[in-house]
Amino acid sequence: MKRSILELSRPRLLPLVLLMTSLPHPMCTGLSYCVSPRGLDDSYQGQECKNFSEYLQNASFYFQSNSIFYFVNGTHFVDLNGTLLIQNATNISLVGVGGFKQTMHPIMGAFSESLSKVMFISSSLLFENIENLTIINITFTEDGSLVGQMDSPNVAILRLYDVKNVLIARSLFFNISGASINFIGSVAVVMDSYFLDSSTALEAHEASMIGCDHCTIVGSKCAVNFTDSTFRAEQSTIAYCTNGVVSHALSYMYVTTLSLNECNFLACTDAVSLIDIDLATVVQCAFINCTVGVDAVHIYDQISLYQCNFISTGYPLVATTISNLIAQQCTFTDAITGVNASDSSAQLWQCTFTSCANGLIAYAPKYLINIAIIGRCAMSHVNYSIAAHGSLVGVVQSVFTAYISAGMFVSSEIYIESCTFTMGKSSTIYSIESYIILYDSVSFSNGYSSGYGGAMYLSGSSVIFKAPVNVSFINNTAQLSGGAIYVEYQHSQAYCFFSIYDPDGTLETPNVHLFFTGNSAREAGNDMYASLKCPIDSSGIPLYHSEKQTSESIVRAVSSPALGLAADPTVVCIGEPSTYALSECSDNQTSPYTVQLYPGQYTTVSIATLDEYNGRAPSLLFLRNTNRIIFETLWSQAIGTNYTINSSLQNVTFELIPQAVFISALSGDTNATLISVQVLPCPLGFTFNSSNSSCECNAFLSEQQGVWCNVSNFQIDDVQIYKPSKSWLGTINGALAFHEVCSFDYCSGVTAVDLRKQDDQCATNHSGPLCRGCADGLSEMFGGSQCKKCDNLHLLLLLPFAAMGVVLVFALLTLNLTVSNGTLNGFIFYANIIISIFISWLNLDLGIVTCFYDRMSTAGRLGLQFVFPVYILVLVGLIVTAGRYSTRVSNLCRHNVVPVLATLVLLTYGKLLKTVIDILSIDYIAVAMDNNRTTVTNLYVWKYNANIIYLHSSHVPLFIMAFLTVLLFILPYAILLLLTPCIQTKSDWKILNWVNKLKPFIDSYEGPYIGRHRFWSGLLLLIRIPIYVSSALVEITNSSFNLSVAMFFIAAVVIYLARFNVYKNVKYCYLEMFLYINLIGLCLFPLLYRSRVGYDQDANSTQSLSELHFSYITFVGSVFIVFVAVIVLQEYHQIRKAKGKYTTVPKLTFPELTDPESDASSSHTVALSHENEKESDTGYREELLDD
Repeated sequence: MKRSILELSRPRLLPLVLLMTSLPHPMCTGLSYCVSPRGLDDSYQGQECKNFSEYLQNASFYFQSNSIFYFVNGTHFVDLNGTLLIQNATNISLVGVGGFKQTMHPIMGAFSESLSKVMFISSSLLFENIENLTIINITFTEDGSLVGQMDSPNVAILRLYDVKNVLIARSLFFNISGASINFIGSVAVVMDSYFLDSSTALEAHEASMIGCDHCTIVGSKCAVNFTDSTFRAEQSTIAYCTNGVVSHALSYMYVTTLSLNECNFLACTDAVSLIDIDLATVVQCAFINCTVGVDAVHIYDQISLYQCNFISTGYPLVATTISNLIAQQCTFTDAITGVNASDSSAQLWQCTFTSCANGLIAYAPKYLINIAIIGRCAMSHVNYSIAAHGSLVGVVQSVFTAYISAGMFVSSEIYIESCTFTMGKSSTIYSIESYIILYDSVSFSNGYSSGYGGAMYLSGSSVIFKAPVNVSFINNTAQLSGGAIYVEYQHSQAYCFFSIYDPDGTLETPNVHLFFTGNSAREAGNDMYASLKCPIDSSGIPLYHSEKQTSESIVRAVSSPALGLAADPTVVCIGEPSTYALSECSDNQTSPYTVQLYPGQYTTVSIATLDEYNGRAPSLLFLRNTNRIIFETLWSQAIGTNYTINSSLQNVTFELIPQAVFISALSGDTNATLISVQVLPCPLGFTFNSSNSSCECNAFLSEQQGVWCNVSNFQIDDVQIYKPSKSWLGTINGALAFHEVCSFDYCSGVTAVDLRKQDDQCATNHSGPLCRGCADGLSEMFGGSQCKKCDNLHLLLLLPFAAMGVVLVFALLTLNLTVSNGTLNGFIFYANIIISIFISWLNLDLGIVTCFYDRMSTAGRLGLQFVFPVYILVLVGLIVTAGRYSTRVSNLCRHNVVPVLATLVLLTYGKLLKTVIDILSIDYIAVAMDNNRTTVTNLYVWKYNANIIYLHSSHVPLFIMAFLTVLLFILPYAILLLLTPCIQTKSDWKILNWVNKLKPFIDSYEGPYIGRHRFWSGLLLLIRIPIYVSSALVEITNSSFNLSVAMFFIAAVVIYLARFNVYKNVKYCYLEMFLYINLIGLCLFPLLYRSRVGYDQDANSTQSLSELHFSYITFVGSVFIVFVAVIVLQEYHQIRKAKGKYTTVPKLTFPELTDPESDASSSHTVALSHENEKESDTGYREELLDD
């Protein structure tokens, strides 16, 4: 029978410690011997010395009871080739008296080494049946000869068999290839000794009782190896050993125990390894940088650890098949697994786990059971705080902080009471097929999961809230679903995941309180992602097929505030991403959602999956055809998913089935959402290509430069054909039509056109071919090309327009701004060129743009352009007529009425010329009469309203009016002023007598010029015609064409002015040259700009127009400043002359336009009078410019 554990307690060894004080001293009675390596040549205290080998060779004589051997300094060699036996004696002492020296060790540093050294050479000592053996102050080493004896049992330099009361103190054992000391059936204490670089420091076998106090063991393969014995160590250090303390019980006859107190284990592979021993106690020990701290297997009674520190130790505590493991107030830092308990019962009290990969791992194989209790512990920055499988785990009053993977990874039954879990980096509880019981007060806060369940991840598990309990879930986050709780879908789950044990409570007054706040999930279920359809009652007993309250209502009753719930989707919605509802989705289960595609096209549909709470949630979708064969899977996001469908499916109807109902769908028990794909014929402008089963541009579009088609790039409701930005593409009466140029006034410059919505390429509400018409119900604006909604109230604008005409006439009369003074001719020409070329080309609109009447068309707008010039001329005619009959009117107008008339006609000429050219402009559109381009024709249309065929409809009267204007005014007026100098020489011809009647009118133009250059006004009128015509052609040619034409004619005029002085006053010539050179600069700048940026760049881009606008403002602004200066100077001198030189105002004599047959003298008088007025006025103007 084993001896009692109490018999082996620490007081039993106390006499051994006191033995040292009772050892024989040299001065006491007894036998004493001097041991010296120098033999008889040395002595100690008057005694002759001998070599240690001489004493050993006659051991029976010298090693008798009460013998003391004093070892002087030096190395004592023992080379007797064998085991030397010392036995059957009492009170044997080996004492070193040679002193000490300081020695350095590469690991432990400096230490004291006895100078009394014993070197064993192929020898060892065996003490047997000795009572009271003492060894003090001796250094032991050997030459390595023990290596050859390692196969023999109990190989050591000192072997003690049945030696009682052994004291080994202040000794050193180093470089021992075997064991330093081997105890068998002995009782010993080793104190203040060093064991360095030995294979094994201490061995104890067969009921030995060994104490090791204040010892240091460094660099051993095995520091302490004891079997069937009791080993106690206090304040000792074991460092850099492969194995620290190894214990193994081999026989049931002996009690094997271990006691470690205030010991340090440093950098050991296995610090403490215990197998089949009875009892182990580890108190206030430190394990630093070890691979394994305490590895215990099958401890019969218990293993206790108290106030131990495990630092940077991979596996501090490994327990296998232990009936009772207790760790109290221990710390585990930087460990792989703090406590690994397999098939054991473990209790952890007031322990601290910091920066560990795992806190507690509790594992029980099948049919076995683990019991783990964690009380008042703290775990911080631990990957898995608790990982349990097949175990019963109780967690009480513990705090879990900043765990990395999971607070608890369990497949067991776990009981949690009064615990706090906070700042986790993964699910706090990751449970697989477990029961989790929450009691009292439990808090889950600031948990984070990169996947599911910031606080709990449950798979086949059940959470039981045992009343009274308050559980709070605060600020937990999941990157996917279930901000606080996530329950993995289990189709065959046979129990409810959520139970409440509250026998004394009701739904109205429960004793269970759940608090959810600040939880969030990126996909679905901010607070909880779980199905709550399983019926349960308040006792937590599942009630399948019951009509009682469902778990959803119970959960909502005990939770606050309102829960953010989501679950595995069971329904699929198709359509635009909006707020879906179950009622909206049910239609897709009875009638398919139809998708129409063209050959080669793809489209996307928006898909959302809904759960039992009518909310969005993510799901894996299975796509199955009509033969119930899965051809694709799709992951549906909680926010909705765009699914791409292509026409390769042909005409087919397929099903979308969520994963949650897929198993039941295999047997046809669910209504799947249906999608029907219909492939349509190719749209207008496309033809079917059988080689790639796709639609492509037809022959007509393929021949147009810059036009291309890609059927896969558009949606079914947006069939787009790509074209150049400056072109127009559309249909006319159902036939394809194309034009290379579309004015930027009318087209927006888009490059993608849907022929069903061709007006989308038009700007400012335009529509129709070339975007030249206005949309239905809109009117063209007077003075511009825009289209807007108008009404007939704008006809009242006739009143201010009429007033403006009167103001214009009287301004010219009053300010003497007429062509007869020579200053306006160049300015009017400059303004005409600017308006005809640059205003339209730069997309500037400087006129009055306004509504005029409802639904005003292009024909109406251009027709109105004739009204204002005619009105002005009629107004002047009325003034002339009034002057004949009224002296007051005659005095008011003085002699300016004819020059004013001439000025207004010249101003009208440019406006009428542009209007006539606009009316007569023609354009053509290429039209394909069929889709395959077998017949293509050019359709000639009116350029400014392509809805009207040229010389058809409302264009006919406008054409006639324009044609008559050209014949009766444009050409005759210009030719008359050009050829008048020649005609006047033949004015005596009867057929030319009418010229004399127009002489005052013609003289208004010719007055400023030298006689031989009086044709100058007519020449400038004729030059306007090609410039205006080239400007009208700008949209069907390169815009540089009209600039080049204008620059050519203007440059010719400048050259002529530089060669010849056409004005009587040379200053007028310089002024006109300045204006024309300014025009040449305006024409030249765009040409140089395009040569710099390249012709491929869009000239109407924002950057291009901004630069051109700046140049326009610069050139025109300089002319405007000169014009204002001329007007101011002219009026200043006119006022000055009126005050200083003219005391009376001569009465204006209006010439009478008499019949050609009238009296010649009268005609001569009129002509002479006009000539005198002309000379007087000319002299005044010349004097004004001289000033």
